[in-house]
Amino acid sequence: IGNSYEILVGVNQFFWGVTEARNLVNIINQIDEVEDIDEEDYLGQTMVNIATLQKCGHLSIYIMTGFRVRTFPGSDGRFSGEPLIDPSQTEYESSFEAWQPDIAFRYSQVIGEMELGISIFHGTGREPRFIETIDRNSVVPHYDIITQIGLDFQWTKNNWLLKLESIAGWSQGRTFGAFVGGFEYTFFQVFGSNIDFGLISELFY
Repeated sequence: IGNSYEILVGVNQFFWGVTEARNLVNIINQIDEVEDIDEEDYLGQTMVNIATLQKCGHLSIYIMTGFRVRTFPGSDGRFSGEPLIDPSQTEYESSFEAWQPDIAFRYSQVIGEMELGISIFHGTGREPRFIETIDRNSVVPHYDIITQIGLDFQWTKNNWLLKLESIAGWSQGRTFGAFVGGFEYTFFQVFGSNIDFGLISELFY
């Protein structure tokens, strides 16, 4: 719509975040742990996404449903452990189960050498907690309704990158919070070659 607005209706993947150890603010798409255990492979999410780019920044609104459960390696998969996770008995806090409407907002802006992102999410959390079955041979994923506020920040200065991601939220009548932050320093063209060498250090809680 025009030059400053976009509307998407369908299935898509979006990535939010700047850090390496863990992307706390990246909550739109579900993780695919069958593909890889590094939690960097994602499943598509059905949504309506309305985005606008203005001089004051980039604003996106996401309206989602059709929740997808996290995939886990089975008994013959790598890497699987004990007890086994049984997604076939997945439980939800919402009576709408997978069709619970989710909504998210994200604002981002580049200010000189700084990149800032602020996000708000309300709906079914993508990270389950696990409930032991009666026979204790497996555990069942349970997905709660959460509200989460996220902040991501990156500052670029010559060879330096300073990065931060932080979240705070509410679920099951309790608050939660986490952060990860640190720096990345890159040595360009080491010994006159075409090789770049980077050092990364991050602390997360």
